[in-house]
Amino acid sequence: MKPHPAYKPSGVAWVNKLPFDWSIKKIKFIAPLVGERADGVRNGTRYVGLEHVQSGTGRFVEATDDLQSEAESTVNVFSKGDVLFGKLRPYLAKSVVANTDGACSSEFLVLRPEKDVDSRYLNWTLLLESVTKAIDASTFGAKMPRA
Repeated sequence: MKPHPAYKPSGVAWVNKLPFDWSIKKIKFIAPLVGERADGVRNGTRYVGLEHVQSGTGRFVEATDDLQSEAESTVNVFSKGDVLFGKLRPYLAKSVVANTDGACSSEFLVLRPEKDVDSRYLNWTLLLESVTKAIDASTFGAKMPRA
């Protein structure tokens, strides 16, 4: 009897092989977009702008306790554990896991991972150079590229 192979072909050129018991799914099926919005940010609500996320690292630029603002425009609302992905200029690779509830710039896509998906792993995946390049390639020719 032949044992199962440890890896199998992924069927995706840039992924190569996968562990035998893994499958490939589109992000929208494992971490759907959160569409909750608010008109501005109330005092005391945590606000995250693109300037608060360091490119390519998945880290906040400032201490998270200091990220409060009085934003007056429409903002996206997020919950602890959501992944915030900067859709403006995706080649900058601005993605971070929210460690509190709050509101963010509408230039972030708010992804809410399903229960069996680790937010940190999703964030790490979004920061991979190959993923960043694939997302950026979909914006080719745009003056202000957005994912």
